[in-house]
Amino acid sequence: MLLFPPQESYYAYTDNTPFDSISGNSGTLYYRITALTVDQNVLWRSNIVYGRSIDNLAPSMVQLFGAEDISGDIRLTWKRNSESDLLNYILYRSSSPVFDIGTATLLSQLTDSLFTDNSPPSGLNYYFIFAQDIHNNLSEVASTESPNMTLNLTMFIEGFYNAGSNSQVSDTILAELRNSASPFAVADQTSAVVSANGTVQLKFGNAENGSYYIAVKHRSSIETWSAGTIALSRTTPANYNISTSSSQAFGSNMIQVDTSPIRFAIYGGDVNQDGTVDATDVSTIDNDASNFISGYVVTDLTGDEFVDGTDFAIADNNAANFVSAITP
Repeated sequence: MLLFPPQESYYAYTDNTPFDSISGNSGTLYYRITALTVDQNVLWRSNIVYGRSIDNLAPSMVQLFGAEDISGDIRLTWKRNSESDLLNYILYRSSSPVFDIGTATLLSQLTDSLFTDNSPPSGLNYYFIFAQDIHNNLSEVASTESPNMTLNLTMFIEGFYNAGSNSQVSDTILAELRNSASPFAVADQTSAVVSANGTVQLKFGNAENGSYYIAVKHRSSIETWSAGTIALSRTTPANYNISTSSSQAFGSNMIQVDTSPIRFAIYGGDVNQDGTVDATDVSTIDNDASNFISGYVVTDLTGDEFVDGTDFAIADNNAANFVSAITP
């Protein structure tokens, strides 16, 4: 004879936590189940059971996070969070604008809304902050950067620019701030990618407010300086369009690459970066073209990642015209 166990029914109910946990409160909730019958006078009540929800509600992202330069130190301030279960803030510093816990430096875990980074590393620094609650839930990261001087530059690179599309192949440039008086020493420098439309935002974290020449360097082009000094400050971004006329460059040292709109570009072809386009550069390009060299190489003067006759022609023409860097 086969014996079957009696069938049993199980019920489940999910109770969404009516409030977040708070400091000094365990968040424990108590429950009793009442079973009703068709007879309103007959019912069953369970024992009282209790439980505590798992808090997975993160604090809000920190707001109004900003940085101020105080005699070389960086003072960071932010608005306090309003969550009742807030534990503290976790603060990091990095040289990268993208947060990476593996490379960022932990500065502090604190409950205040003010922190001073004493004697930070030179250059542009980025700061990141998390709000953390008593159950170690972290908010989304908020970020700010150390005060800096910002220059919005517009420029084009010969060979990389295409007059048909009025755009260029994006590439990295190095920009230097040069003092206004001889020997025109480097006060600061930064690297950035110039976009297809010629714009690039340059941020300088070391130099003091003042007027500087801008020296632009590119891996296969002639170093080119601004025609004059440009006033820069940590409070107001500056703008400079070197492409509107050759006279925007020191010594009018640029080549026209478009007539509509009128655009000038820095000269290409200085593959060995000695300040002049000559037979050495032409020979190097010719050799790479003969060997079908491709990829991100300095002999590619058009940015198409292939060295060929087009690259050779640019350098050969500039060498024939004795193109060299012109500086104060």
